[in-house]
Amino acid sequence: MIRAARLAYLVLSAAFLVGMVAQVFLAGMFNFGESSYRSLHQVMGYSLHFVPVLILVAAWFSRAGKRHWQWAAALAVVTLIFPLLPAISGGNAIISALHPVGAFVAFGLAAFVARNAWQAYQLGTESAPGV
Repeated sequence: MIRAARLAYLVLSAAFLVGMVAQVFLAGMFNFGESSYRSLHQVMGYSLHFVPVLILVAAWFSRAGKRHWQWAAALAVVTLIFPLLPAISGGNAIISALHPVGAFVAFGLAAFVARNAWQAYQLGTESAPGV
């Protein structure tokens, strides 16, 4: 059970990182002339929106240590907030501009969480110290 949770933690973390890179690519596509990619960016973004919650659950069940699920929780909070910024900005450019900044922060957190997941997976079924 612990090994499976650690594998899920690792796979979900890695998939989320790949998804974030794809999101940046799609944002670039619609910002530089291919406006049809905007809806794809939005759909994929909302799909990725909930993956950190799954990462959090996997981190919890992996029994890898308190720091693992705490960092996963931070990723989940950031990822749940930053996609909403353009919608709640009311046309305020500064608030809307925090959307890509939030994505940058989420990517950094996701990379850290993925590294933690890799370390937890390497430890196997032994309880890992908090990272």
